[in-house]
Amino acid sequence: MDRDTYKPSGCCPHCGHAIDPGICQECGLEVTAQTLRRRPLRKVAWGKAVVAVLVVTSMYIAYHQTDWIQYIPTNVLLWAQGDLNSRTVNELGRRFSRNMLTDAETSRFVDNAVWISPELVIRDPHPAGETIRIGLTFSIQLPGRYCRAQVVQGDSTLNNAAVRVSRGSIRGGTGEHTDEFRISAQRPGEYRLELGCTLLVYPTGGAWNSGWTREFVSSGDFTVVSGRLMEHVDAVIGDDAIEHVRNGIHFAAKGVQFGVWISEDVPTIAGRAYFRFAPEEDWSVMYVGQDDGVFSPGFNNVHRFSSSLAVIGDRVDFKIVGDANVAFDAGLPEYFAGVIEWLDVPVERTGNPVIWASDHRREDAHPPTRIYPVGESPDASAPPAD
Repeated sequence: MDRDTYKPSGCCPHCGHAIDPGICQECGLEVTAQTLRRRPLRKVAWGKAVVAVLVVTSMYIAYHQTDWIQYIPTNVLLWAQGDLNSRTVNELGRRFSRNMLTDAETSRFVDNAVWISPELVIRDPHPAGETIRIGLTFSIQLPGRYCRAQVVQGDSTLNNAAVRVSRGSIRGGTGEHTDEFRISAQRPGEYRLELGCTLLVYPTGGAWNSGWTREFVSSGDFTVVSGRLMEHVDAVIGDDAIEHVRNGIHFAAKGVQFGVWISEDVPTIAGRAYFRFAPEEDWSVMYVGQDDGVFSPGFNNVHRFSSSLAVIGDRVDFKIVGDANVAFDAGLPEYFAGVIEWLDVPVERTGNPVIWASDHRREDAHPPTRIYPVGESPDASAPPAD
């Protein structure tokens, strides 16, 4: 005869044993009607959990501490090719350096890692009588440990006629860069320049002409107009601009190095830098290196440049003279048309006189002594800073 199976009214909240209110026969806990669980505890599969943790840990160790990627097929790496810091790019670079890639695989690898703009950067309109500066922008995401890239100038045309192009600055390394080229001044008219170049990719440490090559052409249209250069660059000057410069630019000299700090709210300063060690001396022009005469604003931004002559004196005069030609060559729409002078600034001698102190701060630098418009007498300047 069938008999109904008795089912306890709940479960022990501690061990999950099926009981009625009272003393749990399994763990000895006293359970009231209020603390009694109405549903049984789920039994966790501890064995499976441990196995899962071990598998995940093993996979983590294998990924980070073993060279498993060398066993991945090249077509899979190309499909998953990431950025410069990815393992896929480094492994593809390693295979390229060891000549393990086919021509088709190399082409795909480079196409994924190198971008070259098809459009040239040319100032437009451009004044007649001025050398024309051309910018070629490209991005390189190749692992320098294994391979390098270089852009080599080729044949170029201006309005379908051969033209001589000179090379300007060359930016190396990875990331986005702009190489500069120049052609001679042209008469007023409309022009189309086609710049022919060759991209070279070669193993690091190997000959640049022994690697992979691809020819390409980037082009740009521009108009040459009559008129003076000053009509294409705005001169910024006036009480407000002078006050911003006075409060936002500082100078210091240490050993054989000079430094200029420029805040964000300072107008673009493009010009020539000069120094001297005594008031009776003539001003000497200072080469400012890669800045190319442009002092860029930026939070606590410091421009450093060296002069072996700085060891001569214990005090120095320094000035920056705004120059429209420098601004135009740099592709700037405007510049600060003033003279910024620091007079009788002490040359610090603490520490290594050759190396700029890493802890040298803007707070230790000096504000300008006087500022006045280019072409005017210093006596016409605003009152010296306190």
